[in-house]
Amino acid sequence: MLRSAFRPLVLVLCAGPIAVAAEPAPTADQQAANAVIGAVRADATRRGLTVVEQGPPQDLDGDGKPEVAAACKNEDGDIVVAVWRAVAANKMQHLWQSPSTNADELKALQLRNMVGDKRAEIVLEVLEHLPDETRRLLRVYRADESGVREILALSHEEKGEKEVNLDRVSFGEDDPGFRISDLEGDGNQEVMVRREPKAVKAKGARGAVFTLVTGIRESVYAWDGKPKGGMYAQKQDRAVNFLPAYKITRVTGSSQKLPEALLKAEQDRALEASFNTAMDDNKALDAGQLNDDPTPVEFNPAPKAYWAADNKLETAWMENGKGVGEGEWVNVELGERKDIRMVRVIPVCAADEADAKAHNEITSFTLLLTGAQRITVDRAEKEPGDGNVLAVLEVPAPDKKFAPQVLVFLQKGVKSSSVRLVIEKAKKRGKGSDSCVAELSVH
Repeated sequence: MLRSAFRPLVLVLCAGPIAVAAEPAPTADQQAANAVIGAVRADATRRGLTVVEQGPPQDLDGDGKPEVAAACKNEDGDIVVAVWRAVAANKMQHLWQSPSTNADELKALQLRNMVGDKRAEIVLEVLEHLPDETRRLLRVYRADESGVREILALSHEEKGEKEVNLDRVSFGEDDPGFRISDLEGDGNQEVMVRREPKAVKAKGARGAVFTLVTGIRESVYAWDGKPKGGMYAQKQDRAVNFLPAYKITRVTGSSQKLPEALLKAEQDRALEASFNTAMDDNKALDAGQLNDDPTPVEFNPAPKAYWAADNKLETAWMENGKGVGEGEWVNVELGERKDIRMVRVIPVCAADEADAKAHNEITSFTLLLTGAQRITVDRAEKEPGDGNVLAVLEVPAPDKKFAPQVLVFLQKGVKSSSVRLVIEKAKKRGKGSDSCVAELSVH
């Protein structure tokens, strides 16, 4: 018989008694809170309810006495809201119970001041699971001296887990659902329900087509302001733009073609400024003859360059260089580094269709950003040729179908404090040889 060469090894550790830290005794407030929780749950059980979530005691109806609101499940498994008031130690008075929501899953229970009167309303969010869909429900209840009543009831279809779609890019939060916010700054909370997203398709690199979510529509519900019997009522829907334009702090240009009157006015301004500088240098008018060679003040080559960023298609920056304007530029400054997701360019004069046909149309341009970032857009290709560009979309300007808008969508993380548009190529139109930018905006 073979015996194993291995024998079991037994370790015996000896030590003195192990000290266990005693939990601190609950405070008086904690004891009182635990008593309220226990009393609510006990009374709920007697009524065939199971407490799912319970809010802290608060004066909900303005009588100076605290109430307790709880989300419960009834005997059918549906969510209801119930309200109690403490009448004695370990004893609760049941005040009210809502009708069944027909929902079986609680998402949130909040006690939140909704109508600006320093009292909290009960805000309930639940899920209703149906055979072919799941619905998210929002209920708001308000208590006063006459009792508790429902002041808002909303629902929308709950989407399942969002599929991973690499060709879908959203520039903001577009998940359907409820949002609560004081939109008007009056202390009353509006409730928004997110509806259809605003999405466009644009070409990306190597033939990819992206769905770009640039905004969303919201239905808005607001308190009607009535001190008694007030309700939430639906207001006009609002559009939420995920790509608002940044404020432009300064616009400059390499050159600018101006009407003769404006050009003469700018020359006169520069000359007058030169004379003023000369007189300041002399310190006093009687110090001698006026300086025959006054200190020159630089003539602004583009005094009305802001026409390229004034949100008016009737005005435009028009270059005044040689040829069709290759190499001429207009520059917009943002004041500080911003996250840039889109640049919008209207590369024509756009006061009217005749104005557009009388001047060149820019067909290729480069966007220069701070940090030596360089993005070239060829409108003929309509496909990004730069790694910083997500997609390029070209659509007509609203109410002016003759004016193209070139929308250059950038990858997330592109930052810059300025954007300079440099003309690379232009298509000659009309008798002149001037190229225009009616609008350059940064988003």
